[in-house]
Amino acid sequence: MLTQKGKIVFFVIILMVAGIISALFLQSSPDIAERPLSEEHQEENGVFVPTSDALSRLSGDISTFGIGVDKVAGSVYFSPDSRFALFQGESNPVEGQLEKGSYVVLVDISKGVMKKIYDGSLVGKPSWSNNFVVFSSDGVYIYNLKDDALNVVSSFGSHPVISPDSLFVAYKNTNEGGVFVYSVESRNSSILTDDTFDTPAVWLKVPTDLLIFKSDGTDLGEGAGERQFVARVDTVTKSIKEYTSVSRGRFFDAVSLGDESVLVSGGFDDGRSDYILNVKNDTAVTLHKNVSVSEVLIDVFSRNVFVYSQNTVTPYNYLGEKMTPLTLQNPPDVDMVKETPLGFNVNEKNVWLSDVSGKPLRSTIRQWNFLTGEFVKEDVSEDGVVTFFSETSLYAVPSEDGASVQFTILN
Repeated sequence: MLTQKGKIVFFVIILMVAGIISALFLQSSPDIAERPLSEEHQEENGVFVPTSDALSRLSGDISTFGIGVDKVAGSVYFSPDSRFALFQGESNPVEGQLEKGSYVVLVDISKGVMKKIYDGSLVGKPSWSNNFVVFSSDGVYIYNLKDDALNVVSSFGSHPVISPDSLFVAYKNTNEGGVFVYSVESRNSSILTDDTFDTPAVWLKVPTDLLIFKSDGTDLGEGAGERQFVARVDTVTKSIKEYTSVSRGRFFDAVSLGDESVLVSGGFDDGRSDYILNVKNDTAVTLHKNVSVSEVLIDVFSRNVFVYSQNTVTPYNYLGEKMTPLTLQNPPDVDMVKETPLGFNVNEKNVWLSDVSGKPLRSTIRQWNFLTGEFVKEDVSEDGVVTFFSETSLYAVPSEDGASVQFTILN
């Protein structure tokens, strides 16, 4: 027979065990709208497939995830480590309204979880760091990938870029004009430059150095805005240094190639121009200048730049040194070329099939792979599928009507 003290001790032990069991159960039971795939249904021939629970699947109509979207709009953007993806979802227009409802959707690929993180459109490409993703919608927002927390950077902003150390976000202030810098720790913004057409591009190796496209005040006319030059600005002293090796014009993108160089892309109605800029000694290699957007395709993989033009793939290293070009043998009759983080996708004209209404039923997508230097995979896809690859061979597939998303692991 237990004494009174023994009964109390026994009761406390029972409560502790029950608490531990409850905690383990809660920990293993995520929110139903974010429930990952069950193990027995997670993979079939390398493809994430629907499970019996519509709320836990990674393919099919994504409204079944409880996030209220009916289609995928635009591109799917992968994080550099391929653990996450971001895209815009859209709902059908509500009766009496002209515009569709749009949502920003985050996919945690490593966990098989998809969730809506913001009610609004995704404008331009997001910027990633180890802990955060920043994106533009009706303002600039920062999402903590670890804590699942969303904060407003600015209600008036675009073109956000986050520093590699996750401490600062540079963005274009669309209300006051100019480039502003937001501190992730203090959640305060300060002005860096004050011209309307100044645009942040990419952070450099030194934490205080930012590459921007700086307006020189020259009106280019015909809606082109003001002419810009590529410059490095010190975010502490606000000193500006122009990189004179890149011709002035209009610029729209920059991609870091490591500590020493940046791929800079620009152009307007006169075509696009691309440069590999050495940010240490202000030298630049011009890959091409004022060429039609339809004539050339540029992509970056492992600090190398690949140029696809006239059935030839020409690689350049991060210093701008040309490597051995690859002329495609039996090149396809190209209808559409889509750049991806892993390779180029080429849709072949002669494999499109259409029904009586002209709607394409399927297409063959041939992928030129950066690692092997050849077309390594051929997909026959229903509904005119467009494929987006990541560096670890994960890809998302929105169907032609945008009603499904599928993540696949390639062998």
